[in-house]
Amino acid sequence: MKSYMKYYNDDVRVITGHYPNGRIALSLIDYNDGTPVATATINVPELPLRPSRVFIKDYSENEGVLTTLVEAGIVRPIEYMRVGYTTMSMCLIIDDCIHTRANELRDMGLITQ
Repeated sequence: MKSYMKYYNDDVRVITGHYPNGRIALSLIDYNDGTPVATATINVPELPLRPSRVFIKDYSENEGVLTTLVEAGIVRPIEYMRVGYTTMSMCLIIDDCIHTRANELRDMGLITQ
């Protein structure tokens, strides 16, 4: 993974976290000062999701985040799903660093899926 990527006018990097139900969360933070820029993922507990997959929010204030993550080699879209009034992308995490961090969180019991 590149150390940083461009999201609109910001140089950002991806950090990994988790939602309360154990699913992976990806956030973009400013590369220089660490301030939050965007939460790239969305948690939809009622939809099934396999390990190493995430739902990407690429609408409203997050428009363009999917393209940024794909071009940086972090995720690959595998399915587009209609949810409510919008469409979201189910993506496979393809970046090894993100995979490693997700596995560490899983080993600590913080991610269950």
